[in-house]
Amino acid sequence: MARLCLLVAALCWAGNLLVGRIAAAAFDAASLNLARWGIAAWVLLPLALPELWRERATLLREWRVLVALAFTGAAGFHTLQYAALARTETVNVALYIATVPLLVLLLSRLNGGRLTRRQWIGASASVLGAVVVVTRGELDRLLALSFATGDLLEILAVPLWAGYCALLARRPPELSGIAFLAVIALLGTVLTLPFFLLLETRIVPGPLALASMLYVGLFPSLLAYLCWNAGSAALGAGQAAPYNNLVPIFGALFGMLLLGEPLHGYHLAASALVAVGILAAESGRPFPPSAGAESQLAVAPGPAGTGKDHRSCRTAPENACRYPPREAISCGAARDRRGG
Repeated sequence: MARLCLLVAALCWAGNLLVGRIAAAAFDAASLNLARWGIAAWVLLPLALPELWRERATLLREWRVLVALAFTGAAGFHTLQYAALARTETVNVALYIATVPLLVLLLSRLNGGRLTRRQWIGASASVLGAVVVVTRGELDRLLALSFATGDLLEILAVPLWAGYCALLARRPPELSGIAFLAVIALLGTVLTLPFFLLLETRIVPGPLALASMLYVGLFPSLLAYLCWNAGSAALGAGQAAPYNNLVPIFGALFGMLLLGEPLHGYHLAASALVAVGILAAESGRPFPPSAGAESQLAVAPGPAGTGKDHRSCRTAPENACRYPPREAISCGAARDRRGG
């Protein structure tokens, strides 16, 4: 289920690249990102408010981590990426996104994570696969890529997303997937406001603007983040990172299905490389991305003297899209200790 979640997230984000490029005719970057996370917060907060009130002590204790996650994964990264899509080719943006798996591994290693050779090989293979699809298998295309202001903006954006992926290991385990994303959406909206207020804004009302807002607010924000957060927490940052490189693969697939672009041999070669990269990364044992991550995998203890976890293992199936994966992992470990 965790792998399916990551696939769904990659599909949504591939669509986001196309929509972000098209929406540049109706929105500036800050306005589109503000609308995106404002819509997500508007949908999520009514569902999450009761839990957030119960966990207000957790929110106060972990506010620094939550702000860092909201800035890297919502406000900063996407504002820069939408600005980049308005100023450079989508193929260039996809190429820079291809470096994310290696950056995630480097950040996890710097944060005390234990990495395996297979994870490095897997990340490298997936990066190569993404490069193949965006260059169409021709070295001359890579050498002939033109660089513009948008390229610099995306180069600044990519480390923010890699930082978000690595920081997910510090996500407060007390928060469910819905509650956690509601906080990220709300903080992402607030943190995008300075960009909106300080930079020149442009909004052209019309069907394009409405359709773009609805897509970016519901699919790459709500659905994709719920799935990515769940899948990444269940598999670990190192194993989840290569799935980022499915984004340009799915982007090419959308081009064939929606724009009538032909299927070429390099599409198949790139898909094979990304698949090999994912399998290689998953064949290594998961690693804790930080020294304190293992302690964060434990489920909060129940009332004193009961001997029960905060959430019963019997009621926490390992469905990464519905329950916080840390709890599923902890419950799985608890069942092993009980002998099944």
